[in-house]
Amino acid sequence: MVRKILKAKNILELESIHVCTGKSVTNQIYLHLLGEQPRIPWKCMMFGNAGRPKARFTLWLQMQNILLTSDRLNRWGMEVESKCNLCHQAEESGDHLYVKCDYMKAVMNKLMQWSHSQNIDIDTGDWEQHVQEVIRRAKGKLREAQLFKMLYTETVYCLWIERNK
Repeated sequence: MVRKILKAKNILELESIHVCTGKSVTNQIYLHLLGEQPRIPWKCMMFGNAGRPKARFTLWLQMQNILLTSDRLNRWGMEVESKCNLCHQAEESGDHLYVKCDYMKAVMNKLMQWSHSQNIDIDTGDWEQHVQEVIRRAKGKLREAQLFKMLYTETVYCLWIERNK
């Protein structure tokens, strides 16, 4: 323990960190060593989400647009069916699966009707606009925002499971 304290003291001296009173020294050292990191706009979707952990993990992958869709697998050289398994109309991609797919649109519309919530505008045609709309709807501590966050998370997960079947 003494070695760690002395090492932290050396870090303070070497890095010339100015310690502010009233804040944790360990936190200040950590933030200094971490450096400047860009803020993640969709973090509101992850924190305070009542969805199941596996659904939140799938949402985390979806928000980064790194789910293993057919287009990504084909780019890696794997031979897989490129048509969307849900609507059988277009090439499968993250953009298509969660923004343009008729199956997803129908599911989201039914859920929004069931929850007596305003329909999400998923006809934006663009992944970035879709994510911005989802973030806008999920921000805040109101009941509607919390319900939307949970419903969207579980929908993303269930759609991914259905697609994989």
